[in-house]
Amino acid sequence: MKLPWFARWFGEDYKCLYAHRDQKEADAQVHFLVSTLKLEKQSLILDLGCGAGRHMGPLRKQGYRVFGLDLSPVLLRTARESKHPVLRSDMRYPALKESSFSLVASFFTSFGYFDDSSEDEGVL
Repeated sequence: MKLPWFARWFGEDYKCLYAHRDQKEADAQVHFLVSTLKLEKQSLILDLGCGAGRHMGPLRKQGYRVFGLDLSPVLLRTARESKHPVLRSDMRYPALKESSFSLVASFFTSFGYFDDSSEDEGVL
């Protein structure tokens, strides 16, 4: 069975193409999120489509509990190297033990890849 393109694409080539998406950008996005939402410290956050975990570190430094979910083994390996708690799973069918989060964040490009927009709606 051939995997869908999005299950194959997010590897080393993706990391090269989007190398300009750096930690400085992630820090600014987390700052905006935290200052806008004013979540209680220790809130549990799911970073859906977490990729390499660029946003997880700054969120953890702010005092939040953060868990990441992504489909890319290559990007998740990078996240694990930074000691981020992550799980490989399809966002349409998340294999999560935890089912209640204070916030589900999705940074950058996690939507619009599926053949049918109802699948995106199902994730939401």
